[in-house]
Amino acid sequence: MWDIQPDTEEGLRQFLSDQKKITGTVSLSYLKFDDDLESVFECKDIQDVDEMLLDPDGATHLYDAIAQTIVRTDKRLTGMVVPPDKVLFVIITDGGENGSKEYTHDQCLTLMEKFRTRWEMIYIAGGNDAMDEAKNLGFDEASTLTFGSTSGHSQRSIEQATKVISDAVTRFRTSDGKDFFLPEETK
Repeated sequence: MWDIQPDTEEGLRQFLSDQKKITGTVSLSYLKFDDDLESVFECKDIQDVDEMLLDPDGATHLYDAIAQTIVRTDKRLTGMVVPPDKVLFVIITDGGENGSKEYTHDQCLTLMEKFRTRWEMIYIAGGNDAMDEAKNLGFDEASTLTFGSTSGHSQRSIEQATKVISDAVTRFRTSDGKDFFLPEETK
């Protein structure tokens, strides 16, 4: 993620800006992962989020990050007096699994399947190995999006991905559509 960090952070700023313009309440949680899961913030009103910075270090303990975040999110939502009408669970990564210690692929997949019926889960990835991982975790084309991960060529791809993601999140927030990404958006 080092080579595309500035472009990705700019894309996240644009996404936040776009989503703040839409009517409605949105709480956002941002957890970063490498070989450890770090909560940057949880359940924060999107209007109060200024930026989402990355701190890449090369490790992708993907199964641990996904499973631990699902468990944390479920615990938080279960404790709410009035849980949200919709939950969007987004995974953004530039690599495939390379070292989880707490959860195996099968354990992660089982946990995801349990919540996939209640939450919209999407997978946004750069690089071919990350897309292979998306398929291994049961994501279909309607819930998967790729972005460029080649230094020098990433800005346009990330800008395009940011627009697609923002449009899809807007549809999610304002309608009851079945597929998250439209077929033409995943090509």
